[in-house]
Amino acid sequence: MTNPPEKTPENPWGPQNSSPEQPFGQQPVQGQPAADPYGQPQYGQPQQPAADPYGQPQYGQPQQPAADPYGQPQYGQPAAQDPNAMANPYAQQGNGQPGYGQMAYGPTPALTSWIKRVGSHLIDWAPITIINRITDPMIGGYDYASKTERVGTNPTLGFILLVVGFAWFIWNMVFKDGKTGVSLGRQVLGIQLVNADTGQPVGAGKAFLRQIAHILDTISCLIGYLFPLWDSRRQTFADKICNTLVIDTK
Repeated sequence: MTNPPEKTPENPWGPQNSSPEQPFGQQPVQGQPAADPYGQPQYGQPQQPAADPYGQPQYGQPQQPAADPYGQPQYGQPAAQDPNAMANPYAQQGNGQPGYGQMAYGPTPALTSWIKRVGSHLIDWAPITIINRITDPMIGGYDYASKTERVGTNPTLGFILLVVGFAWFIWNMVFKDGKTGVSLGRQVLGIQLVNADTGQPVGAGKAFLRQIAHILDTISCLIGYLFPLWDSRRQTFADKICNTLVIDTK
């Protein structure tokens, strides 16, 4: 009795084909390496360094400096300018001129001659001298020449004129002279009183102190007033005490 032919068992995964698309379970075509699902290179292929998920550079690769989260520049790199940074008003400008608040030094002004100083002094004190001459008989007082007591003709008016003379002194030779450096006499002759260090007006306080210091110029037999004739900075004793100079402005 003849045995029936044996049947070949069916492949549960289906027939194999040579299509480029390899279904799961089939062997890859010979000569083409299969892609490694874990990213490992095949034998004989050049190895590419995998990217570090933490951003660290691979060995042999140039290292790029990481950005500083606080905005500080890396060593050797120029600092980036902050757009919110306030410009320095005192910084030097690009054209070489000093910024606001800096003193621009020009040519040194010439020191005033002794003649001009005497002329300005006479102009400033002329109104006070005239008022004193007028009020002297009005107020009265002791006459040293005749050694007698004089009765004033109008003491009230004389006192008012003295107040006017004192107000002139305070306004002209303290406030005006201290704030601008020019009293009326200096303004007429084109000279100015300045601080010897800064070249600026000295202020009312130092101007008043300088007027008091002129007492030394007087009690020294007027030598203090003559001192500018031979002094290298043409200063009186009062100028040396208050550190002031008198310069030409025109």
